[in-house]
Amino acid sequence: MFRKLISLEELEAVIASSSERPVAIFKHSNSCPISFGVRDALSDCTETLHEIVVQTERDLSNRVAELSGINHESPQALVLFDGKVLYSASHYDISGAEIENAIGSSGVNR
Repeated sequence: MFRKLISLEELEAVIASSSERPVAIFKHSNSCPISFGVRDALSDCTETLHEIVVQTERDLSNRVAELSGINHESPQALVLFDGKVLYSASHYDISGAEIENAIGSSGVNR
């Protein structure tokens, strides 16, 4: 399930919530066919994917890069737990199963 993030406050709240449970962030480009294909493939992911559309929310995308230490790419997926990166992938390396595994491997009951 995708949940769009449209404000810095929403992003900060999501990242803060990673202290309690892992969170997944997906950076999507509305102008990239690869991003559309990856987004479609992630539609079966059972975890909530906090989506940032990079064309309209560049400041959020930049903030994720700043906080995670992972250079921006799109499409890009990250799983954060307690503010630390558990999983990071871009383009065709993004996998819904790996996102689910990263969240499940944290040991936190959701």
